Amino acid sequence: MKTNKLLFTFLFACISFMGMSKNNDSLIKIEAEDNRLDMHCAAYIPQISGPGLLCLNNKYTFTWLHTGPNWANFLEYEWELLDKHNTPLKRGTNKYSYATLYLDNYAVTQIRVRSIHGVKNDPANYCKGYWTTLPIEIIRGATPITEVTSIGSFCKSNNVAFTILHHSIKNDKPYKWEIHFGGVPIPIVGTSNGIQPFLVTVPNNYFGIDPIQVFVTPVNSICGDGPTYNKVITPAPPFTPLVKGIIKPVKYCSGKSNTFRVSNPMPGTEYKWTIERYYSFGPQPGLLTKEMGFEMNEITPDFGSGNPSSAGTVVKYRIKLQGRSGCNPWSAPVSTGMVYVSYSNCNPIGSISSLSGGQGKSQADLFDMNIYPNPSSSGVFNINTLGLEGTKKIQVYDISGKYIIEKTLEANQSKLDLSTYSRGLYFVKISNGVDQKTQKIIF
Repeated sequence: MKTNKLLFTFLFACISFMGMSKNNDSLIKIEAEDNRLDMHCAAYIPQISGPGLLCLNNKYTFTWLHTGPNWANFLEYEWELLDKHNTPLKRGTNKYSYATLYLDNYAVTQIRVRSIHGVKNDPANYCKGYWTTLPIEIIRGATPITEVTSIGSFCKSNNVAFTILHHSIKNDKPYKWEIHFGGVPIPIVGTSNGIQPFLVTVPNNYFGIDPIQVFVTPVNSICGDGPTYNKVITPAPPFTPLVKGIIKPVKYCSGKSNTFRVSNPMPGTEYKWTIERYYSFGPQPGLLTKEMGFEMNEITPDFGSGNPSSAGTVVKYRIKLQGRSGCNPWSAPVSTGMVYVSYSNCNPIGSISSLSGGQGKSQADLFDMNIYPNPSSSGVFNINTLGLEGTKKIQVYDISGKYIIEKTLEANQSKLDLSTYSRGLYFVKISNGVDQKTQKIIF
């Protein structure tokens, strides 16, 4: 009985050892097959041929030749498009020694190709050749135009500046322009470089009413011109505003301390001030000047030193004011009449007059309103009103003079967000109740 028990134990151990050996052989075989799948063939592609400069969103063909190892059967080619960090962006396979690829990603900087072979007499296995790489450069081509804005009045003989907006931060490519003024048979054509404005003089036979068609095309000599952008501009309806009068200063001071205002300012109105000044003595006993501008609701002409005994001091003046909108004629002028100036009751603000050599300046002359970036592609502007004291009010008008935004500014640094409004030209007016300034911005 004891002998039988020992014999049974021996037989069980032998059977177990044989099973383990069989399992180990199987593992070794599988591991060897995996290694063969990952191994490289002694095959490579000597060269890839293709164009060096390529245009975005176009198809190009790349070709290559190679010789594979004797012990392997050719199966197919594998190709990849890589970026500058060698990250694959697109890959594929084919059985021919060329590939026609559509390049729609500006980040692609190289193409690489390798061959894949099957092992003879062992069709279940294959090997891969070594990569061959060709550097390429993709040209972005013409930058699409997103908007065209204009600054200036569309009245005959006036100068208008057309400006391009686009997604690109930097663009130095040329543009071709063609501008059709309604009712004028011959269009205005020309070119501009980069984002520089295209300056146009309005034809004498344009009456400021009919629509204006703007066609502008981005030019690229390598990849071809981009799509033509078209915009129709309809001038604001003209009207002749009623100018009621001029608000004069209650007392007169030296320099540019005397502000004259429109008694009934109207949005969208262009004002023309005619200033006639007479001096105490000097080479110019009388001086006639004109100032005009969109929504120029006030002026601060220079009255000189304020000392009637010195040259260059205004002793009397006459100011006329007219208004218009669009290309309508100027309204009938209103006038202050001839006014004689006395400086005896003047009390200049602080020590401003001493800082300017005896010629006082108002706060509007001293504060600096800086709005940037201008133009803004995002519609968000930074506003700096350093030097303007007190609570400030900001008002924004569109090109037609329509009021769209008003808010109060407590700090000298603030932001203006027009991203929810249409792209175009706007006017920003900032005032503290005493002084004000207006600036044009483009979104």
